This record gives sequence, structure tokens and C-alpha cells, in this order.
Amino acid sequence: MIRLLCVRICIIATLVILTVAQDKQPRTFFLEQRRCPMAALSQNESSLVLKNVSNKHIVSYTLACFSLAPKAYEPIAIFDPLEVAMKPGGTIFDGGFDNTPVPNECRSRKALVGIATVRFADKSSWQSPFMKSVHQPLTEVKR
Repeated sequence: MIRLLCVRICIIATLVILTVAQDKQPRTFFLEQRRCPMAALSQNESSLVLKNVSNKHIVSYTLACFSLAPKAYEPIAIFDPLEVAMKPGGTIFDGGFDNTPVPNECRSRKALVGIATVRFADKSSWQSPFMKSVHQPLTEVKR
């Protein structure tokens, strides 16, 4: 009887510890991509703080929702492009009360938010390698 009670207590304690450990892990809403000229400094369900990690001035960028497919991420929705003036090393806050909460919009689609395209002041651009494999029209999300 006491042995059974000890086993039950150990099982409950283990479940509590695992639950607490899961809650302390940071939630990731942003898809980091190699060679992407922008990176997330901060992220939560309603906003992102993005940094220009390139050596060029950024004049616009587009975010998309990327879902994990069998072999790679694929875009499933795209947001309106955002015109900006970001110097190298500059940051921008994306989100808030007036805009569609981008990370939450992607999370509701079981996807991560990521950079789809970036345009630079010198007229060059960067496109996510995951955007090159788009086979169907993407759902457009208004901000």
C-alpha cells in the first residue's frame, strides 16, 4: 500500500517537473534563415524586433508564414510589404495593437513567421530560398 502510494507520488512529481520545464523554454515564432539580411532580436505572439544584419540600407521587406513540409519549410501566407529606412545595424519594431499580430497570425496557421523578401537601397534584393519553391498562390494577409 505504501509502496503504491510512493510510486504514484513519484509519477506525479515527474509530471510536474516536466510541465514546469516545458513552460520555461522560450517559444520561437521566427524562422531564422542562413544569409538572411534581417534577424529577430526579440519576438513574442504579437510583435517582432528585427535587425538589419547586412551591410546595405534596407528600403522594404516582406514577411511570410512558413510551414514545415516533409523536406523543408514552405510559405503558406504572405503579408503586405513594409516600406522602411533601415541602415546597417538598424532595428525596427514590427507589430503592436494597430497591425495584424504577425507572429500570432502565423502561429494560428501552425507556422513560423519569417522574412520572405528584402529590397535594398541599391536596387538589389534578397529572397528566401523557401520562396523559390512556391507552387500555389499564397494567402495574402493584410496588416
